[in-house]
Amino acid sequence: MGHLEVARLAMPDPDEAKLGLYREFLDANEQGLAFECLAYGAEAQDARREVWESLLLAAESMELDEDAYPHGDAVRVVLRHLADRRRAHNWRSALPTDLSCLTR
Repeated sequence: MGHLEVARLAMPDPDEAKLGLYREFLDANEQGLAFECLAYGAEAQDARREVWESLLLAAESMELDEDAYPHGDAVRVVLRHLADRRRAHNWRSALPTDLSCLTR
């Protein structure tokens, strides 16, 4: 199973109508367009980190980057969501582990 399909299956609603073109593009060997469907669908569904990581792996395997025409915008969506989640994780991990000072 490829990275795109892993991402689709990890989506909150993998069968949503917005993802309908994904299968058509994949069947027509239009992987870049299938990637775009999933990236924008994941954004609309507020997908989990696993989806974004799989999409990043798919982009890397297709040698897509932020400057890739015409798929660069979708790559930027993926990178932005991964960066946002990384910042949120770093913020939580910076909290003190001993919160006993709050109970005084």
